[in-house]
Amino acid sequence: MCEMHRAAPEFAGIAPVRVRARLSCRGLYEGITMIRHIVFFNARDPADRDRIFDGLALLTQTPHASVIEVARNQKIDQLSNAVDIVVYAEFADDAALAAFKADPVYQRSIEQVRPLRELRMAADYDNSTAAKSATPVSNL
Repeated sequence: MCEMHRAAPEFAGIAPVRVRARLSCRGLYEGITMIRHIVFFNARDPADRDRIFDGLALLTQTPHASVIEVARNQKIDQLSNAVDIVVYAEFADDAALAAFKADPVYQRSIEQVRPLRELRMAADYDNSTAAKSATPVSNL
């Protein structure tokens, strides 16, 4: 458990909400399963990067993801910088991911972004099957 959530019950005077604690710590608790959804986008025209970002940022309005982040790639990697925008999301299960993809907000985002993008690469995985470091690193 991260330091923030270890202290939260005493600080807030209430029991921690397990879902919020686990997700805000990026699912580092053993035995907790979630689906991670990571998607990479590249603009056809670099001038459209902001429009793609704005279209993907619509996804933060959906209630189906426990965590969703849309970010610009910092392009620090020495070997590959083809990706412009990254979407990272966590879902409680496959049903939540399916509900996310069926949400009208998701469709609006697709309609806005698809004509502007060249690359879209997605990966979904169950975090309980992932190889993990021996000691989770605190996000504090």
